[in-house]
Amino acid sequence: MVILGLVSTKGYNASFTAGLSGPDPKLRVIALSLFALIGIPQAVLFSVPWAVASKVADDRGQGLAIGVLNIAIIVPQLIIVLTAGPIDKAFGKGNTPAFGVGCAFAFICAVLALILLPKTRGTRGTSNATAMASRER
Repeated sequence: MVILGLVSTKGYNASFTAGLSGPDPKLRVIALSLFALIGIPQAVLFSVPWAVASKVADDRGQGLAIGVLNIAIIVPQLIIVLTAGPIDKAFGKGNTPAFGVGCAFAFICAVLALILLPKTRGTRGTSNATAMASRER
């Protein structure tokens, strides 16, 4: 990505006609191919949590599990939409403070998950995810 960005800006001419003609066709093909290849694992990444939630949940609790997963995804997105602008403005329009706040919240949530999530019965020394995976077999 970085190399593609550097190559694209190397011969960049900030003029009106350059804006109308767009990037070099070869560069456009390379960029679209690269993003298409990145899109394949991203699609898997986006679909796996939903599949796991519906597989792990009881037959009657799949809707609830998917609803909770949806809330867990949407609430942080809503919080960042409402707070990233003021954070950037307060710290000189940089993205670093917003990333720092995100890292802090991720760390706090990881610690809370380790403390508050219940341990699975009969699985000494293994994580809940490992226990759930072995239960499926």
